[in-house]
Amino acid sequence: MAGGMALHLWASKVIGIKGTIGWLELFPPEKRRFLIKGPYVHVRHPIYLAHTLMFFGVFIMTGVVSIGIIAVLDFIVSYFVITVLEEHELHARFEKKYKEYAKKVPKFFPRLF
Repeated sequence: MAGGMALHLWASKVIGIKGTIGWLELFPPEKRRFLIKGPYVHVRHPIYLAHTLMFFGVFIMTGVVSIGIIAVLDFIVSYFVITVLEEHELHARFEKKYKEYAKKVPKFFPRLF
């Protein structure tokens, strides 16, 4: 859980509060820039990974089955639905630059080596 919270705070610091709450998706600034720093150097979707880590951490700490189910559902929706949609949107917005980034940086789980 602590790892998920730390990752979430680190990513939030990089993208700011507006990026964290999705404000920039609803009201994009005129100048769009592609940001690669902080946790985004290691994983393309750190916020969703942080959510999953936090849910699994709470499940491991409490043993409450419903929280475990939520953790699994969070992972499934984050990995197989939300990140897929975001990948399409980011590719459309940044094209070649995002494609090169996606080749270097893992989608959800950082490489250990």
